[in-house]
Amino acid sequence: MRSVISGMLFTCAGVVLSGIRAMVSTPVFLVIHKVSHGYVASVINYIRAVIQDVTGVKVVERVAERIDEIAFPRSATVFVIGDPFPPFAKRKDCYYVFLNFSLLYNVTQWGSLNWKARIWIHKKHRRFIKKVCCYDMVLDFYKPQSVLMNHELKPMGVKVMAFLTNTREANPVTRPSLDDRRWDVCVVGNLSRRRRRIYQSLEGLGCNLSPLETDDLASVMRQSKVILNVHFHRCNTMEAPRIIQALNMGCCLVTETCYGLDQLVPGDCYRSVEYADIVQEVVGLLESPPRIVEIERLAKRYMEGEYREKCLASWKEVLDAIP
Repeated sequence: MRSVISGMLFTCAGVVLSGIRAMVSTPVFLVIHKVSHGYVASVINYIRAVIQDVTGVKVVERVAERIDEIAFPRSATVFVIGDPFPPFAKRKDCYYVFLNFSLLYNVTQWGSLNWKARIWIHKKHRRFIKKVCCYDMVLDFYKPQSVLMNHELKPMGVKVMAFLTNTREANPVTRPSLDDRRWDVCVVGNLSRRRRRIYQSLEGLGCNLSPLETDDLASVMRQSKVILNVHFHRCNTMEAPRIIQALNMGCCLVTETCYGLDQLVPGDCYRSVEYADIVQEVVGLLESPPRIVEIERLAKRYMEGEYREKCLASWKEVLDAIP
C-alpha cells in the first residue's frame, strides 16, 4: 500500500513539475509599435512585470514597426501593443493577443460628438477591423467599449483590462512639498483648440504651466501641484494610461468628465468637472493647498491598496484564459 501511495505521489509531482517546465519554457513576447511606445510607456513595465509574476515566464520585449520583422519561436505567446501595426502573416502555432488602448466606438454619454472626434473614432475602428483577424484574443482598456467590441467580434475572445496600469512602477524620488514644486499645473500633451483655451485662461490668471513636451512625464507630474486632463476632442471618454499614472503617483488630478471613471476609482481621489468649470476648479485648488494634499493622500491610499489588488486579479483571469 505504501509503495502504491508513493508511486501516486511521485506521478502527481511529475505532472506538476512537467506543467511548470512547460509553462516556463513557453516563449512570451511583448511587442510595442515604435510610435505607440511613448503613449503607453507608463504601463509597459507593469504589463511585463505582471505577466512574469503570474506565469513565471521571462517576457521578451521588442519595439518594432511591423510584426513580420520579428521571428517568433514555435508556440510563442505574443502580446501586441500598437494601433499603427499593419496586418501580418500569422503563425498557426503561435497565440497572438492584441492590447487595445484606442477609442474605437462612440461610447460617449453626450448627445452629439465633435465631428473631428467622430472621424477620429471611425478611422481607428476601420483600421482595427482590418487587422483583427490576425489575433486570437483582444484585451481592451475601456469597459464601456469592451461590451460593444465583444458583441461585434464574437466568437473571438475579448476581455477587459480596465486595471492595466503602471501600479508596479516604483517612485523612488519623494515628491517635493507643494511650495517647492516647479509648476502649478502639468499640461504635457498634444495641443488642440479646446485645450489652448483652457491653458491661455490659466496663464492669464497667473498659473505657471509645465511644458507641453517632455521625455520624462513622471518627473513633470512629480514637480506639479495639479495634473490637468482635458480631452483633445469634444468626447468624454477616458485617457486611462495618463489618468491612472497620475493617481498612482499620488498626484492631485483635475480631469474633464470621463465616462466610466467613477466606476474605476472613487470620486474623492480626484476632481472631475465639466469643460466650462475647469479653470475655476484648478485655480480654487491652487488657492487651497490643504485640499490638494488631501486629494493626493486619498489617491495614493486607494491606488496602493484596493486598486493594485484588482489589477493583479484582472491579469490572473486574463492569463488563465490563454491556452
